[in-house]
Parts: sequence; C-alpha cells; structure tokens
Amino acid sequence: MASFQKYTTKDGVRWMYKYYSTIDPETGKKKPSTKRGFKTKKEAQLDAARTEQQLAEGTFITEDKSSVTFEQVFKQWFETISNTYKPAVLSKFNRRILPHFRKLNMKDISRAYCQDVINKVAEEIKSVENMKMYANQIFEYAISKEILVNNPLKGVIIPKKDEEFIVSADEPERNYWEKIEIKKFFDIAKHECTMRDFIMFHLLIYTGGRKGEVLALRWSDIDFKAKTIHFNKTLFYEKGKYVSLTSKTAASRRFISMDDTTGQGYSKNTVQGNLELPLYISIQKIMKWFLLVKMGPRYDSHIQMTN
Repeated sequence: MASFQKYTTKDGVRWMYKYYSTIDPETGKKKPSTKRGFKTKKEAQLDAARTEQQLAEGTFITEDKSSVTFEQVFKQWFETISNTYKPAVLSKFNRRILPHFRKLNMKDISRAYCQDVINKVAEEIKSVENMKMYANQIFEYAISKEILVNNPLKGVIIPKKDEEFIVSADEPERNYWEKIEIKKFFDIAKHECTMRDFIMFHLLIYTGGRKGEVLALRWSDIDFKAKTIHFNKTLFYEKGKYVSLTSKTAASRRFISMDDTTGQGYSKNTVQGNLELPLYISIQKIMKWFLLVKMGPRYDSHIQMTN
C-alpha cells in the first residue's frame, strides 16, 4: 500500500508517494521506492494506483531501468555472449542496427518504429531476416533483465519486394557457370595467373568451399595420401588485418575429397615455391576473369590481367 507525503519546493507545494517494488536479492524484502513531483494528492493517488496495478500484473518497470538505452543493453548482451559470436556479428550491429536504435530508451521503442527500421533495412540489403534476428536477441535479453515487458519486434513483418510478385518473361539470370564456361575460365586462368591462384580457383569451384574457408587453409589441413582437405575455419578481415576463426557449426567442419589436379598442383607448389598458407586471393582479379568468361573478347580489350 502506497503512503503519501506533502513537501515544499521553490515552485510551491508538491506531493510524493512511497511504494514497494522489486525484491532485494540480498535481504529478500521488497525495496522501497519513491515517485515525486505531483501537484496534487489526487494526481499522486491516481499514479500510485496505476503503479500498484502494474506491480500486480508483473508489467511494472522500475524508474532506474526506464531510461536504459538500446546501446547500453546491447553492450551488456555482447559482453555476455561475445565468446560465442564471431567478430562479423559486431560489424553487422555497427552497420545495420545500432544507427537506428543506439540512443533510444528501450521503453520508448515501439512496434511501429521497428517496422519502419525493418522496411528501411530491407531496401538496403537482402539479409534483412538476419538483422531482425540479431536485433530481436537484444529485446529478448532486455525482457530477461526486466528492462522491458514486451518485445516491440514481435509482429514486425519483413516486406517483400515488387519483383517477388512479378512474373518475368525474361530468362532468369543464372548464378552458376556451365561446364563450358568453367573450362573457358580455367584456360584463361592458366595463362593469366600464378599456379598458386589457379589452385585456389580450382578449390573454390571443385570443393564447394566458401571463400573464407579456402583462404584460411593451412598445409596441415591437406592430406596428400588420403587425398582430403579439411575445412575447419574461415578467414575474417577486421581492422586492417586477417584473422582465422573456427567454423560456425560442427557441420561446417568437414573433410572434402581432393581430385588429382588439385593434389598435383599443391605438390608442385610445395616443391617449387614452398608457399605458406593461408593464400590470399584478389577479389578484383576474380571479377575480371568472370567478366571475361561471360562477355568474351569484347571485354578482353578493356582489361589488363595482373598476377
């Protein structure tokens, strides 16, 4: 039950009330709290009635938590889970999520605002589902810490783009190469790149390895006798340097059979060049060769291949 008290300020008489909210874990007793600044006792009584109702329903947020910002909750959350997430996750928060939420008080973030944010992000990137999933973890963490009662992202819809509803008469653009294009690519690569880079391209095409996985390979990952390659890490670029990180899931850590061409190529490099892995590859170079394969001689005159 709240108790009321009148006090005097330089602006005149004001009313306050005391109530008991959350339980102190050290004493096991409810902690006393105070709300001030009411012009009349009636105002204080009405506010106290709302507070007691919220306390009874479990929807009350204490004043010391009502001004907590999204960024503060994010930092606390990230400190807790940073060992289980890769640096790339922090980069995604900094680029896509924090600019929209950083300084906002958690209690002031509405579902309508979240929908606007998701709509904007959906216009910028395709992986908006991932961004929503990451942001959702912050709100769920806030609920677990009794900073929020409800998750404002619940019910937010990811918009579909117009092209998803339009049936195109044109042939859909392929995101893969035909065998003849792969052969043409290798014919060009044999003459235009080093043996090391050629083997890298060969690995990317014939093992199905991701760029980061192939770039993170070490000699210890290659078994020439068993003809296998062990993918167990990925290369990540952050703050001007390359970092090898363990693969995200157990399924990502796998052995792939190595064909004779790849095996012979690595053996040749081992003998002649004694190269050390990881071997870094130029993405610009990949794009140049890709365009040459797709566009043919009319593009060849506009580029100059470099090793």
